[in-house]
Amino acid sequence: MTETIAGKMQNKTLNVVIVLDRSGSMDVVRERTIDAFNDFIGKQRKEPGAETTFFSLYIFWDKVERLWSAVPVDRVTNLTPSTYHPNGNTALLDAIAMAIKETEQQGNVLIVCLTDGMENASRNYSFTAIRDLIRLKTDCNWEFLWLGSDEQSREFALELGIPSENIELFKVTDEGIQDSIDKISDSVSLKKQSGSTAGWKDGSTTPTAPVKKQIPGKTHKKRQ
Repeated sequence: MTETIAGKMQNKTLNVVIVLDRSGSMDVVRERTIDAFNDFIGKQRKEPGAETTFFSLYIFWDKVERLWSAVPVDRVTNLTPSTYHPNGNTALLDAIAMAIKETEQQGNVLIVCLTDGMENASRNYSFTAIRDLIRLKTDCNWEFLWLGSDEQSREFALELGIPSENIELFKVTDEGIQDSIDKISDSVSLKKQSGSTAGWKDGSTTPTAPVKKQIPGKTHKKRQ
């Protein structure tokens, strides 16, 4: 069941949108993903700024499912084996599109994508369409972070227009997924503290100077 907070949010709020891979290859880290994710939410409940931070979660495999939509942290429900059970392929582009399009707030938005694989199942959106959406929202001061499992994923993210400083790779192990979700938690904490995620990969929630982002000017061939 999806929860939605009615009414217009104020510009001071932070909207955290997480796009989480639930394809079959994530089964090897299923338990750790659930535990680490729930620990992350528990930490966020205790931090300053919780009352003005709203969370959305999209999980994807052959399909995309929204579990939370712009809910305060104290109304976020934990992941469980019944809500997070990896199987199927990777509808990555469709998941990113749904997350962007359903996030109406045009102010302080952080979108985080965690995937251990490559796109192979989207039916509704092309690579070019998602690249254009990301460019549009980056121009509106949205931040995008990407956690992928290999260099191919890094290149894919770069071509989508996500800056290299906002991309991190992880190993598909319990330790790797724990570290990645810890970094997501750090990124949210930094965003609340300073309005920027700069320093999120360092494992520190001490604000640093914001990093200016650039969209690569490379010409891309359309991908379906």
